[in-house]
Amino acid sequence: MNRINIIRNWLFLLLGVGLAACQEEQLTEYQNDPRLSFGAEQDSVVVQSFFVIKSGIDRDTVLLRVETLGFPVDYDRPFSVVQTNVGEENAAVAGKHYLDFDAPEISTKLVIPAGQVETDIPVIALRDKSLQQGIYSLRLEIRENEYFKPGLLDHTSCLVRLSDQADKPDLWDTFWVTYFGKWNSIKMKFIIDYVGLTDFEEVPADYSYSVYLNKKANQQLLDYNAAHPGNPLCTDHNPALEQCDNCITFP
Repeated sequence: MNRINIIRNWLFLLLGVGLAACQEEQLTEYQNDPRLSFGAEQDSVVVQSFFVIKSGIDRDTVLLRVETLGFPVDYDRPFSVVQTNVGEENAAVAGKHYLDFDAPEISTKLVIPAGQVETDIPVIALRDKSLQQGIYSLRLEIRENEYFKPGLLDHTSCLVRLSDQADKPDLWDTFWVTYFGKWNSIKMKFIIDYVGLTDFEEVPADYSYSVYLNKKANQQLLDYNAAHPGNPLCTDHNPALEQCDNCITFP
């Protein structure tokens, strides 16, 4: 091996050692500076509607994934999440629209367990009557504490929208109209409460299941109207009128 090749090999060796040392230093610094973000797959806006939940159920849980930037450690690491839009117009109110994060059933779960790099934050929504009149927003943000700093800028906050209002499914006019007819909020609520269908955003894989839902809806409607003589299921029933012009029907 000539002298030039020997010198070149030594230079590459020294460069490799230097790069390895830099990478090790960066990894050590990164490991000593853990950060926390909402999951990269977590939508920045999460919509939770009680309308698609059966009547009588007064709370529901939304799970928000959070992930660490760094390596797992051998001890639990609590973290802090706060509402940042308190007092703003149509802002969700703790204890009214959602369970406060200081509540034991929530606060004890705001922890990255030992050996883990992610967990889910339970947001417990409360079915307050005001949700029937408007949409309320809960903006959450990860705050720095002794264990974590906020992570990726685009994932340190998340907006949860809470409501109990009807929202026409995207698939209604292209699929569900065949089995349930023209959409209205009262009809959809009846289907949720009496037929048991709550997910209108997916087309059933089995055609016979859709037919079954149609038959069940018709039977449940007959039973309901029979149990409410003179007051059939209607969009705007007026007891003073002998005939209902807007009664709910199914194909």
